[in-house]
Amino acid sequence: MKITVLAVVAAGLLACSAVLPTPAETEPDCTSVRTGAFVLKTKEKAFRNMRLLRNDTAQIELMPDAGLKSVFTIEWTDDCSYILHTPRHYFMEQLMPPDSDLMDTVFVTIDQVKTKGYHYSAYSSATPEFVVDGWINFEK
Repeated sequence: MKITVLAVVAAGLLACSAVLPTPAETEPDCTSVRTGAFVLKTKEKAFRNMRLLRNDTAQIELMPDAGLKSVFTIEWTDDCSYILHTPRHYFMEQLMPPDSDLMDTVFVTIDQVKTKGYHYSAYSSATPEFVVDGWINFEK
């Protein structure tokens, strides 16, 4: 009887542990993506060749096909979330007026990190209801 009860309890614990995520699954290690050079993985033509260059204080987004460059200051709010502030947008190397229709402050969360890159979701303070997500790869 005791062996049967023990076997049922053990089986129940094993079943529960298979369902519960491990800390590594719930909290990605974002240290490898805090700085570096990255490429946006997308099928959208305007962003297809978009590059991101990030250091401790800034993120530069280069969209050569559209002739656009955006420069943001970066503020990490936790290990896997950051805010891009005070964007300066350039079109064909000319600074655009601050009242342009391009995004303002951007809020980004990284939810997965893999060997080739990371998955993110982001929204702009100008359009918080419009959330974008996708993969950003490490530049080769």
